[in-house]
Amino acid sequence: MITLPRQKTSGIVVSMGAAKVWTILLLAFALFPQTGRAGIIAPHGATTPGIDVSSSQGTINWSAVAAAGEAFAIARAVDGTSVDPTFQQNWQGIANAGMIRGAYQFFEPGQNVDTQAALFLSTVGGFGPGDLPPVLDVEVTGGKSSAVLDAEIGQWVSDVRTATGLNPIIYTGANFWNSLVGGSSFSTDLWIADWGASLPNVPSHYWSDWQIWQYSFTGSVSGVQGAVGLDKFNGSLVDLQAFASVPEPRTLFLMCAGLLVLGRFARRKIAR
Repeated sequence: MITLPRQKTSGIVVSMGAAKVWTILLLAFALFPQTGRAGIIAPHGATTPGIDVSSSQGTINWSAVAAAGEAFAIARAVDGTSVDPTFQQNWQGIANAGMIRGAYQFFEPGQNVDTQAALFLSTVGGFGPGDLPPVLDVEVTGGKSSAVLDAEIGQWVSDVRTATGLNPIIYTGANFWNSLVGGSSFSTDLWIADWGASLPNVPSHYWSDWQIWQYSFTGSVSGVQGAVGLDKFNGSLVDLQAFASVPEPRTLFLMCAGLLVLGRFARRKIAR
């Protein structure tokens, strides 16, 4: 049986060939109910547009995407322990187009969490100015309990935070997180998925704000073939640039330490 590429959705994974209208409507209702939306949080003011992509979108014309007004893009780097074959092309293309870039790990609870984190870090190869913090996409349970999910997500966040010095972002939907994960926000930032709503509904017991809102997964943008995820950053372009450019203390320390070591090595070579 031929398995079509999986399409990232908010709270569940579906086969692209089976994404019938009635199924999407049922999923949207189950994952993002319009009643009991106690965690609705408005943006601070201006928002900045962006998109999210994976191998499902094929080859992307990033210059056309930038020309269409998209300021940032988040590309899938790894799905569990499998590298997205389009990531490196997207990662470089986003930067070449002058856009802010981000990378996400699609979390597979049935696979070893440390292996997933290590593969994600090695695939991305490092974060610098112009890069959003690392993202963990949490939308499937793998049949695991809330307690196990909570522990595994916490382990990934700890591994990546320790390795990069950056505070990761978690992507999820409010109903999915409230019903099936819970536990903690792990002090991460939030990329909330809430399609077709006027304002996003967040897991209010765990986050008090959101940084990015995926408001559609069936959008259309010049330079991208087919449907694509549409997002808004909670702030102006200047705010986005600041969010993607300011390293946390550990990252700054590691950068300075690396430069110091390189400087000493260079002086030794000159002395010789």
